[in-house]
Amino acid sequence: MAYVSKYGKTYNTKTDYKMRQANFMATDAAIKAHNADPETTSESGHNAMSDYTASEWSNMKGYDSSISAPSKNFAEYSENSPHTDEIDWVSKGKVTPVQN
Repeated sequence: MAYVSKYGKTYNTKTDYKMRQANFMATDAAIKAHNADPETTSESGHNAMSDYTASEWSNMKGYDSSISAPSKNFAEYSENSPHTDEIDWVSKGKVTPVQN
């Protein structure tokens, strides 16, 4: 319930609540396993997506071919070429802005 309260979650039916609770519990188990692994150099935690379904996760990731076609052109390196420390891939149409 702390998760539901923290992220302002609402569920329309008892069935939906139970399904989301099961999703949360599976995510919780994965987080605990990750954090218990002594070989891991990072720590995981919950967020507003911890109760998402596999379908909801699938809709959030993956390649979107409508953004732009892959380029077959490759640049060659030259010491005399202008250099920049940053590349804005969003303005180049290669990725979308951060969604969440």
